[in-house]
Amino acid sequence: MHQRFTLVAAFAIELLCGQVWAQSPTITSLSPASGPAGTVVTLTGTNFTGATGVRFGNGGLALGGGGITVVNATTLIAIVPPDAATGPITVSLPTGSGSSAATFMYTPRPSVATRLTPNGPLSACTSPTLTATAVDPSFKAMGIIIGSVQDITLQPDGKVLAAVSAQAYNGNGLFDGIIRFNADGTPDRSFNLGGSGVSSSFSVKCVKLQGDGKILIGGNFTAYNGDPAAPDCLLRLNADGSLDNTFILVAK
Repeated sequence: MHQRFTLVAAFAIELLCGQVWAQSPTITSLSPASGPAGTVVTLTGTNFTGATGVRFGNGGLALGGGGITVVNATTLIAIVPPDAATGPITVSLPTGSGSSAATFMYTPRPSVATRLTPNGPLSACTSPTLTATAVDPSFKAMGIIIGSVQDITLQPDGKVLAAVSAQAYNGNGLFDGIIRFNADGTPDRSFNLGGSGVSSSFSVKCVKLQGDGKILIGGNFTAYNGDPAAPDCLLRLNADGSLDNTFILVAK
């Protein structure tokens, strides 16, 4: 009887440990692999259900209630906290934790230079108007847009989407209607690579970024990348600037 009890107990312990082990999360990929605070990072793997936190390196912890979103057991979205650090990403559950083999590169946002005018001296008998200006010295957009900027949206990775009624930047043809700039102000030429955007006689008036990285644009256009079958006036782009063909406007 004692031997039978020992075998049953050993089997129960092995089963319990195996269950706990099976519930520990694994991270197989992360995207993007770098970014500043506020970057939306998508993790894929297993056993994410019930995740309570995501740690970036040995730094800050993104928590539930806005910091992390468990999409399903294999997909989790986390927002990089201000005190994050470079290193593996670790997902925590009540039953255990798991870390990525890949490293997330935390890139702090650059400092901003500020100036207050007038700089003094000021009279105590008057009510002067003070004007504060802030400049990001790392953003070096020294180009010329032929046309006008209608709307801008800042991506979590620091890149800037600009809706324009323009056909050129620095004299070079660029994606008509919408341009993306890198965080340093240079054009991101990987955006809509090889595409022509909306035709040169039309324009994009507004641009909005979805939480999944896809981009909504609206304006005066009837084609995108030369495709007249693209939705008129309102369409959705993938994160790389290509047309999202799953976005279909239905008239009612």
